[in-house]
Amino acid sequence: MARPEYWTQSIAAFQRQQQQNIYAEPYQYTTRISRTRYEALGSHSHVNSYPTHPVHSLEEVKFWQQNQYFGLDSGIQSGSSTHAAPSVYGDDPVRAVFEEMMETEYAASYEFQQHGYTPDQMEDIGNQYFTTRGQRVRAAMFPETMDEGTEIPATQLTEEEPTAVEKLAEPSQLLKHAVSNIVNYQSDAENAVRIIPDLIRWLQDKDEEVVRKTAMFIHELSKKDASRFALMRDAQVVSTLVKAMQNSSHLNPADTSSINDEKMQSLGAAAGTLYNLSAFPEGLSAIFKSYGIPFLIKLLGFPAEQVQKYALVTLHNLIEHQEGAKAEVFRHGGIQAMVPLLRKQSHRLVTVVCDCLKYLTLGNQEAKVIILAANGPYELLQIMKMSTYEKLLYTASSVLKAISVEPHNKKEILRHKGLDILVNCAQMRSFETSRVITNILYILRNLSDMLINDPDFKDSSFDGILELIVPLLDKQDAAGRLHSQVLCAAGILSNLTCNNQSNKMKVIHLDGIPLLLRACQRHPSREEITEPAMCTLRHITSRHPECEQARHLVHNFGGLQIIAGLLNQQNPWTLIKAIVGLIKNVAVERTNRSPLRQLGVVNKMIELLYQAYSFIREASGSGHFSTDVSLDNVRMHDVAEACLSALYELAKDPNNRAIIRSDTRVITVLVPLLAHPIENVVRSAVSVMSELSSDREGCQLIELSGAVPGLTNLLHRQNAHNGSDSIGTYAVNTLYNLGEMEGKSVDYRNGLHIELMDVLAQGGNVMWGSGSEMPADYDYLLSSNDYPHQYHSSGPPSVHGSVYGTNLSVYDPDGMDVSHTPNQQVWEQYASATPINSYDISHSYHGATPLPDSGSWKDSDV
Repeated sequence: MARPEYWTQSIAAFQRQQQQNIYAEPYQYTTRISRTRYEALGSHSHVNSYPTHPVHSLEEVKFWQQNQYFGLDSGIQSGSSTHAAPSVYGDDPVRAVFEEMMETEYAASYEFQQHGYTPDQMEDIGNQYFTTRGQRVRAAMFPETMDEGTEIPATQLTEEEPTAVEKLAEPSQLLKHAVSNIVNYQSDAENAVRIIPDLIRWLQDKDEEVVRKTAMFIHELSKKDASRFALMRDAQVVSTLVKAMQNSSHLNPADTSSINDEKMQSLGAAAGTLYNLSAFPEGLSAIFKSYGIPFLIKLLGFPAEQVQKYALVTLHNLIEHQEGAKAEVFRHGGIQAMVPLLRKQSHRLVTVVCDCLKYLTLGNQEAKVIILAANGPYELLQIMKMSTYEKLLYTASSVLKAISVEPHNKKEILRHKGLDILVNCAQMRSFETSRVITNILYILRNLSDMLINDPDFKDSSFDGILELIVPLLDKQDAAGRLHSQVLCAAGILSNLTCNNQSNKMKVIHLDGIPLLLRACQRHPSREEITEPAMCTLRHITSRHPECEQARHLVHNFGGLQIIAGLLNQQNPWTLIKAIVGLIKNVAVERTNRSPLRQLGVVNKMIELLYQAYSFIREASGSGHFSTDVSLDNVRMHDVAEACLSALYELAKDPNNRAIIRSDTRVITVLVPLLAHPIENVVRSAVSVMSELSSDREGCQLIELSGAVPGLTNLLHRQNAHNGSDSIGTYAVNTLYNLGEMEGKSVDYRNGLHIELMDVLAQGGNVMWGSGSEMPADYDYLLSSNDYPHQYHSSGPPSVHGSVYGTNLSVYDPDGMDVSHTPNQQVWEQYASATPINSYDISHSYHGATPLPDSGSWKDSDV
């Protein structure tokens, strides 16, 4: 098909323009590679000069073939040894159009316009490039040596792409600075070492102006790394500086009238020097060895806040990192100097003060008393009330947590309405982290035992605290692990529900029972949560108007299965005693006795009773019982008493009674315990025997065991010592049932009745109260009183739980949870001197006067 006429005309016009451009601009179509080769090879003698007249592409190929290195022809332009199409020879106009388009697009892609340059112009461009290369390198590495206004031509095709020299600029500058620093560091260190003897001599000068200038000069040296390390390595210069400041006439914080600006400069320079040195272990050691702590403590009393800041931060570094500094600060009155700084307006400064006080009070009972004498609890409570700075609230609450384990501080905190302040702070403030709330919970846990023992607070309403802590029982961390706030909440509930009916009912209304059971179910192996939870459940299932409902809730929420599961584990005796007390309470409810039997609780109670009795018997001599047998800081006669009381309630079910009667270990334990010196143990043993005598098999078992003489002696002993009504009641009931047993002769019955009447005649109506007949129901004599849980009366569960393995030695007003400690003898004197007027399963010495808390146990701020 023939081509259109306009196509032929366009091709012809393009070819004419092509020829004109070639002759007009001879170097326009010479490639960059060709020019580079020309410049590189032009100096060789065997290479002809580049033609100055216009050449075609074929002629250019022949020109390069003159060189032996370029003698090979690809055939693209020469066409040698090929039979290419006409377009390859350059005769086709379509090829010319294609070359035009490629050259135009190539130029546009690199964003520059091609210009024609003569050889002289090209030579000038090359010379300029080589002559400015040194300037470009110098401008990159040493820009400060260049004259202002010097313009250096750019060498890159596009501004977005940095040149090689520009890429070198940044690392070369870093290298230059590093080398400079090394040189200067060595120079500074050498100069500092060389001048130290002069500095020491000037500090000892009698002229205070010389001393002032020297102190300021040393302060400047301490700001540089090299000279600072030289100062730290020479302890004499630090010692001389401290001594010069201490010997100066103006080091008297009480007399601020004599302190002028120049003297304050001296103190500020000295304090700043010690501050700079305290950032390094060598500096802390130099300050400590140079007796700088007394000097720093004096500086805390000066009015200049900058001086106080230097001194305080230096002391903080010493207390935290330097061994022996804490005792030295305490010995020189550091606490007395720091407590007044709690009134400062600077939140950051007060934060450092609180952190120092926290370190100083840890494990130091005397430090807690000193803070109390300096009115520290009030100042700390004001911080908790007014401040919104989270770090300050955390450090202030940490100090309160440390001092709240001391009895006098507890009273002082409560006297200043600390309970309301802490609860409001936890409820009203929003924190980035929960550490402030955790500290507040520790403080409330430490105060909770004082709340139930102090008459001023015992009958108070604690609804705000309970509403805060009960929901925390369901708290977990991100990994599902036990949260520390749950430990605090359980400990607080254990104490607040002790002998407080309103608190017990409030916990029930807040759904505390299912939350307590769920916490035990989630963490059955964590005794630091299971023990206070069991104690709380024991408290709220007895001795208040809604206790029956509480026992039903324990059953309805699967609590019996959880209790039985915990009882079958290898748990410490502290937890076992709490579980046994709870079983006794829930067994009061008739509907719970059968499920407990099905869960194996009856057999487990018998086993625990026998274990406790075995420990007591092994530790006792012939003819008497030892009352000082303890395991895990739990007295074994307390465990035996609790097991007997639980068996008494369980034995009211005939099937349970049959299990108890069939195990011969029970009767072998009951008969000897009738002669135990502790009255509560005797009461529990005779109560179980009374319940067993309610059927024929039980009476036969009691009679065959030889318990009748023991019961008769028990009646005589009770009358002679005006003993407890309940013991005589159970003994008389047992003997009466034995006399009424079927098959007994009339003479046996009459003789037994005569003996009982003689005993009753000797004792008047002591056995029966004011009536002449035995009470129809004497279950009230076995009502479960509460006792505060010693495991959580003070100190965090983490200190005493399985992690640390340490129990507290704190007072337990009801006796069952008293740890066997050096204070035990004193406690027993209190307990033995107090008459026991009523029986209660949950305590051995009901009504005893509380023993003052010595506060000698571990702190709760670990």
